[in-house]
Amino acid sequence: MKFAVTEAWRDELLLARDARFPSERVAMAAAVRKGELIRISRGAYLRRDLWRALTPDARYRARIAAVAATSSPELIFGRESAAAMWRLPWHGPWTARVHAFDPTLLAGRTTKRVIRHAAGLRALDFVVIDGLRVTPLARTVVDVAASSDRYAAVVVADAALSGRSTAGEVLPKVGHADLRKQLSSIPQRHGSARARDVLEFADGRSGSPWESVSRVSIAVAGLPAPELQKAFPKPGGGFWYVDFWWEESNLIGEFDGKAKYLEAELRGGLSAEEVLYEEKQREDALRARGHRFSRWGSGVAASPRALATLLLAAGLRP
Repeated sequence: MKFAVTEAWRDELLLARDARFPSERVAMAAAVRKGELIRISRGAYLRRDLWRALTPDARYRARIAAVAATSSPELIFGRESAAAMWRLPWHGPWTARVHAFDPTLLAGRTTKRVIRHAAGLRALDFVVIDGLRVTPLARTVVDVAASSDRYAAVVVADAALSGRSTAGEVLPKVGHADLRKQLSSIPQRHGSARARDVLEFADGRSGSPWESVSRVSIAVAGLPAPELQKAFPKPGGGFWYVDFWWEESNLIGEFDGKAKYLEAELRGGLSAEEVLYEEKQREDALRARGHRFSRWGSGVAASPRALATLLLAAGLRP
């Protein structure tokens, strides 16, 4: 498995072990003190300008690559570290530590930078992404579902089922049956019940990470589950698709994030103003048919109480 994304910083990773002379180590330490080099893992550094230019996702992948470069080649990266390598979306900040399975360990081991999990008696499957060993996609989703908070777990599971990555790459096809099979094939442990619940709740029709977050908040608030990506016919042919639809309440719900207006790849060649105008035209037309309409942003999406208040005020029947 290889993504087409090129991480520009990969060839710029500096390793202390590569210093040939003591003077080089002294110069490297001085550069760190001056802030010219950023220590991203033990014995691994990047130039400050490169580090500052990275997105949070890329910074976490840089930490993973640094651990790989300074550790045993037998490590297999898993859990949220594997999710980052698969370019799956994540809710919230990335963990400060890198997660890896170590086939040489009989018990886990934790340091400030790395959590090494024992791989167990069975050989652990892996794929290679960007030159690193990573747990397969289905195993990654199951491990995240068992070990992470519900919001992050559902975001990852929904994205995997939809086949979308944050880098626009096509992911290997994974269905609910694959996830259930993977869950049943690994030893039962703490988190297996939580993982099963997440996998049953996951839905590849969720159109974005924030729609997944909204679904979790709706469920936590005890509100009726909506229909996803409901199609409404356009007057001139074709369909409008809405994020959420509650038929009994005649209510349409939409997550209204900034990305659809600000990120060019999501605008389909249109300007932000044109996207905004089309959104308004669509909403006006659907309202004219008698449908109720509610929109919310990220702050409301992540709050079950705030989202419930908004939807109930818009006419949702609990």
